[in-house]
Amino acid sequence: MTLTDDCIFCSLSKSKDILYRDEVCYVIPDKYPISKGHVLVVTNRHFVDITDADDDTVAHIAVVAKKFAVLSIERLHAEGVNVGTNIGIAAGQAIMHAHIHVIPRYKGQGRNFNYGKNEEIKQNEKEELKSILVLQ
Repeated sequence: MTLTDDCIFCSLSKSKDILYRDEVCYVIPDKYPISKGHVLVVTNRHFVDITDADDDTVAHIAVVAKKFAVLSIERLHAEGVNVGTNIGIAAGQAIMHAHIHVIPRYKGQGRNFNYGKNEEIKQNEKEELKSILVLQ
């Protein structure tokens, strides 16, 4: 696994807040969630974005994102889910490490995409997600 010392996502690969981990990626709650259950599917290996990653890695993280989208609907009762990635600063990418956002959407919420401008997630909310969003 290739890690970069100055990359926050490479550092977070050892976080106690990880919801899921396998040989290709890990899933962690977004630090400034747009909605309850907003998680990031992050590659273990450092890639700048998904265009930098090999096809197998991109396919794998897409499948994991899909599974967390399903969990959001089934266990958080989301009415919809945004699944996406930003490639490059012009597209809104703030952390130069390949990742996919899984953002549950709820009635009356709107379509806010203010990444990083929302309230920071609290530790008890992270713990709640760890108990609810569990892949079997």
